[in-house]
Amino acid sequence: MSVTIKDLAKITGFSSSTISRALSNHGYVDETTRAAIQKAVEESGYCYKPSPSKRNSVKMVMIIMGEISNDVYAQNIIGISSVFDTRNIMYVGTYGDRYDTEKLEFYMRRAIASRFEGMILLTPIETPAFIKMMQTCSIPCISMNRPLEMVEMDQVCMDNKAAGRLAVQYLVQKGHRRIAFVSLTGISSAEYREKGYIDGLQKMGLKLCDEDIIQVNHTFEGGIGAGSIIAVSRKDITAVYAPNEMIARGVIEGLRRCGKRVPEDISVMATDNTQDSVLSSPSLTTVSCNHYEMGVQAALLFIERSKNPNGKRKKIFMEPEIIERDSVRSIEELQE
Repeated sequence: MSVTIKDLAKITGFSSSTISRALSNHGYVDETTRAAIQKAVEESGYCYKPSPSKRNSVKMVMIIMGEISNDVYAQNIIGISSVFDTRNIMYVGTYGDRYDTEKLEFYMRRAIASRFEGMILLTPIETPAFIKMMQTCSIPCISMNRPLEMVEMDQVCMDNKAAGRLAVQYLVQKGHRRIAFVSLTGISSAEYREKGYIDGLQKMGLKLCDEDIIQVNHTFEGGIGAGSIIAVSRKDITAVYAPNEMIARGVIEGLRRCGKRVPEDISVMATDNTQDSVLSSPSLTTVSCNHYEMGVQAALLFIERSKNPNGKRKKIFMEPEIIERDSVRSIEELQE
């Protein structure tokens, strides 16, 4: 049996009218009371649905992201805006520190409990609290950039496994035969890229060496450590594929500290395509996808889900492409 607003009144001790004001954001409610009501909503699984008569003709959507300075997110949002601006849909962007799951969950609770028509989540993380909210979420919700496996919801992201295969294929075409991969545990997009790397080696007829997969933590310093390991103890490696740009830049720094030059001695390839790729020294060759178009597809999927809330959830995978810059050289060039 679903929880009602009268049930919330019994749980919290507040009147139904106070709870209604807190959930609808209409009228004054002090922050202590509001927090207590929101906690009861989360714990009870109550789903707030604004009365149709009170809805504004303009739909409001909350876009939740990890950081405002990320170029991928910026392109995502421009793509979303290009669709929403023509459909009388407004959006509010909220953000916190990178990988701040508590801030993500806080904004999600606000969106569910308030008058928002839905959410678009840029690179969410599947925490227990996130999974619980998605299981009871009563408004359309789209996930972007990172593939999710533990919740059934609409998703738009790059085909990360295909990206890994494409990176290996590109490096092999450049003459590289010993290619390292920098592994990140617990990040689904990186894990799929690793699967693509392994699959790519097999398809190109190359032997997989366990020692060529170097596991690090998800920091710039982790990339530095990987670069140092490759420079000191992986003498036959001629190319490195990193799961994202931050790790790739760390690898370049680690190689540099050990006297190795990129790409003169070792080539380095990244994933994604932001300003960091261009500003890096050398500029990074990457495998990426059209992040603007990803935003367009997410917005269209949101509109479709709004019209058909009970329809089968969809997963849209964007095809990756190679963006060539200066961090990769062919083996022939290295030998000249």
